[in-house]
Amino acid sequence: MEKNVKTKILIVIAAIVMIITATNTLVMAAEGNDKGYSVNITASSDSKLKAGDVVTVKLNLQSVNAGGMGINSFEATIKYDTNVFEELTQSDFQGSNPWAVMWTPQTNYLSVYELGADIKDPQTMVTINFKVKSSIDMDSTIIGFESCKASNGGINDGGTGDIDVNNISITIDKEAEPVPSETQPENTAAPSTTTPTNTAKTPTTTSKNVVKDNTVTKTATLPKTGIAQYSVVAIVVIAIIAIFSYVLYKKTSKDVK
Repeated sequence: MEKNVKTKILIVIAAIVMIITATNTLVMAAEGNDKGYSVNITASSDSKLKAGDVVTVKLNLQSVNAGGMGINSFEATIKYDTNVFEELTQSDFQGSNPWAVMWTPQTNYLSVYELGADIKDPQTMVTINFKVKSSIDMDSTIIGFESCKASNGGINDGGTGDIDVNNISITIDKEAEPVPSETQPENTAAPSTTTPTNTAKTPTTTSKNVVKDNTVTKTATLPKTGIAQYSVVAIVVIAIIAIFSYVLYKKTSKDVK
């Protein structure tokens, strides 16, 4: 009888140890999400909003702060006005070397990835061509990138995990209407004998659209893996342990009797 009591105690202790181990694993995963990593990505364009034209937008990696590591993927959901632009297709995306692009039109989900070395240096990752519809009545429109994440692999594999990137947006303004030239009165005076002086034209500058700079705060998890998934795994493990402990307890209780 004393032997059965000791067996019960050992089973309970083993179950407690397994529960503590599973809990610690979950806590470690949560702590890995708060390393202060950040990635700065911006959008830029020189295009104007003009019916039948194309608006070209570039996504630019500005900086990576991830403990000396770089990134090799970026994901975002693109928000744009379908009353202004035609629907995007895969051919509207051009990844800059060495970046490749995958577009999912059903969810407007953009995935940019690089299969080689991690990227740290500033560079353009992808260029997107938005085709303006032939008839529009807009002075401006906003193109946005939401639910943005960057990564170079899972934490358990020595990577950064997912790094949350703040939403990115850019405003595209309508092309200014040309100013009509004033009609010059006919000159009836006698022609001048003086030699005209050349007048230099002052060069004009084309202002670029204002890009909202996006500072990033890191939340590192495994790629495509979040803290919620760790919670599910921990709950399943704990449930299995509890069932296993209960069965053994019942069995040893019968032996004791």
